[in-house]
Amino acid sequence: MKKIRILQLISLALIAILISTSVNSNSIAWADPTASNSYKSSTELLESLPDTSETTAIQQLHQKAVELKLLKISENVIDLNVLEASKTQLQYSNEVLFGEYVRSLQAANRLVEGGYAYYDANYTPQLVNSEEIQKISSQEKESSAQEAGTSKLTPARVEIFDLSGLVQSNRTQLSSYYWDVYYGAILSGGNAGIAALTASAFWFKGKVQAGGPWDYKSQPGWGGYSKSWYADTYRGFRYVTTEYIGNYNYGFTGSFLFSLNILYYGGQYANGNIWQPEGQGDRTAISDGYNDAANH
Repeated sequence: MKKIRILQLISLALIAILISTSVNSNSIAWADPTASNSYKSSTELLESLPDTSETTAIQQLHQKAVELKLLKISENVIDLNVLEASKTQLQYSNEVLFGEYVRSLQAANRLVEGGYAYYDANYTPQLVNSEEIQKISSQEKESSAQEAGTSKLTPARVEIFDLSGLVQSNRTQLSSYYWDVYYGAILSGGNAGIAALTASAFWFKGKVQAGGPWDYKSQPGWGGYSKSWYADTYRGFRYVTTEYIGNYNYGFTGSFLFSLNILYYGGQYANGNIWQPEGQGDRTAISDGYNDAANH
């Protein structure tokens, strides 16, 4: 199966998600929302976040820091050591609030370092456009097959590919990017949930598109689509092909953002006919990944 290559899919998926999900820009969980919910989808996590005025307080704290000229850009990112040294001038009364303000700045700094955002004249992070997000994501170097998943040998000295470890790592990459955008967007005063969903959809698209880092059958060292791997999976040890690995990863990681039907639609559209489903083997691999993400 060719991976997602079309803007229309992302647009339709986002419309479906954003219409069906009520996202409050003032909703935030100050504990790490992914710590004990690693395989909940982004929309499920957002729905579980409590309403709070903390986001407005963070925006006000940021504006005050700007007005007092407490922020300094060093190598394109905000120097948090400078802010820490002068934080008493902010005269805040809640240490937790300041900590969450710093967390938002750290998230924004990571996005800037990755090329996904920049600071404007008011020290507010601004995301680059969607096409640029997709391009950067598609060009990021990923581990080779040997680095990513082959970690041990059976007694018969057959290499075991750690498929579950690979997809866990990839989903963590996606969720980390999502929450960096979410917390960084709080500083701008926009709808953090929508910003995170939109940016993450294009980030994911860049990863799985034809020739992208997660289109494993096209990547060096993966042996082409038909290479067989003895894999450690959530379903036990089994032989799978490189093509299966790509589709399984697509379903496992994609479930963080999209429903299974949206992921199926992406597959059949990429095959050139939105009215004709792709092969059952592709759908089986996608659903295997999707369901394993939900059940583990």
